[in-house]
Amino acid sequence: MKNNRKKAAVLCGTMMAASLSLTACGGAATAETVDLREVPLDTIIEKAKEEGQINSVGMPDDWANWRGSWAAVSEKYGLTHEDTDMSSAEELSTFETEKDAATKDIGDVGQAFGPTAVSMDVVQPYKASTWDSIPDWAKDPDGKWCISYVGTMSAMVNADRISTTIDSWQALKDSGATITIYD
Repeated sequence: MKNNRKKAAVLCGTMMAASLSLTACGGAATAETVDLREVPLDTIIEKAKEEGQINSVGMPDDWANWRGSWAAVSEKYGLTHEDTDMSSAEELSTFETEKDAATKDIGDVGQAFGPTAVSMDVVQPYKASTWDSIPDWAKDPDGKWCISYVGTMSAMVNADRISTTIDSWQALKDSGATITIYD
């Protein structure tokens, strides 16, 4: 099954299911396509264990708690992980360049890049067992991408020092508050 993957990455599903699905099917050049929606999860897990490693792009340990996710995958399935950190655009370029000779199993791109990946034809459909619980706005109807997490902007205020509610950029600007930006 390692040699049966046409596309480079699936951008959706739960981290575990998607990672294992592509790990099970990653590998050398071939034009044969595997419809991951028709492969039983037990088979995906078995093939992933045979391969032994997940090769990702844009999913480094210090981003979005991937460290914890990869540790859980390693503990549960005995798989190792290697990531090449790159931007969403670089990921799609890698998937496009490699096509049938894919070296990566999975990628994590920004929300705006999911539809682009579909139009570039660089993703395979996959719907994790939790698919129906994902809101329609957060997924491709065919299972080619989904949003697994989102970033949220927030403002913390020391009410002992700032008496005004900060509920807009203008309110922040007018507050006289010291502004510190974190990642």
